[in-house]
Amino acid sequence: MDRFRAMQAFVDVIDTGSLAAAARKLQISRAMATRYIAFLERELNTTLLHRTNRSLGATDSGRDILSYCRQMLDLADEMYALAADKTEDPAGALRISCSTSFARCYLSDAIDRFLQRHPRISVELSLTDQQCNLAEERIDVSFLIADQPEPKVIARRLAACPCVLCASPDYLREHGHPARPEDLLRHNCLDHYRFNGRWRFISQQDGRKRDDTDLAIVQTSGNLRTNDTDILVTAALRGRGIAALPLYVVKDLLDIGLLVTVLPAFKPVEMSVFALTPPRRYHPATSRALIDFVAHEFGDRAVALYSRQRVRG
Repeated sequence: MDRFRAMQAFVDVIDTGSLAAAARKLQISRAMATRYIAFLERELNTTLLHRTNRSLGATDSGRDILSYCRQMLDLADEMYALAADKTEDPAGALRISCSTSFARCYLSDAIDRFLQRHPRISVELSLTDQQCNLAEERIDVSFLIADQPEPKVIARRLAACPCVLCASPDYLREHGHPARPEDLLRHNCLDHYRFNGRWRFISQQDGRKRDDTDLAIVQTSGNLRTNDTDILVTAALRGRGIAALPLYVVKDLLDIGLLVTVLPAFKPVEMSVFALTPPRRYHPATSRALIDFVAHEFGDRAVALYSRQRVRG
């Protein structure tokens, strides 16, 4: 019996939480998945899974062995990827994660163009607004918007991602325009998890370059905090408060006046778009091709990340 296939079955059982789900992922029967686990347990002379009527999980020994199985599977992927690199055109499956708003406004179109250029590559796209564990979730490339990625990943900065404070005209007529960042303390601030209520600004009034000592930090408060950018946009359009949002999400809405810029003399600290890859010794040609393609598109289009989305009412 194939040892690598058995290790993959074990990893998928842990990741999906069930033998049936792992079997579907591997496109085998549940009985075959069970045989793979039993084979691996015999080979290693240990019990990998504890089973009850309601749950399935790794034993203490299984948790130790799981990390080795992941490493061996990653090495196998790298081996096949290295061999594939010898061909003229990259080929293979590519697992990507990305924030929902960035995927809708930009990345989905970019992936479509990328796949037209590389027809032998297939893409599996997962949408999340949080930095995921690339190794555990077996993600090849994650596109993240942040001021700084977490450590233990390889990060390539692709583009600036300006942010803007905005609110609806109705909200500002009722509650007034803040003149300085500290005035936000009297407003309902619609917050994204990435900011955790700490909104940071740099004054642009004198036009000179400023450093971290010039930062104004306001610990805002409000009745809505979420990791979904679209929810914040909708709340701002409905006049619920002031939101800090990426410019690419709201530029169209600002241009037609459905939203209005707040505190234009104070620039929210800029974030960036990063391409994250796992800390492997070797990255497959598919990953490198996608990252290079997206980076080149940003350069060609002089993108400051402006949207092409439809206006939402």
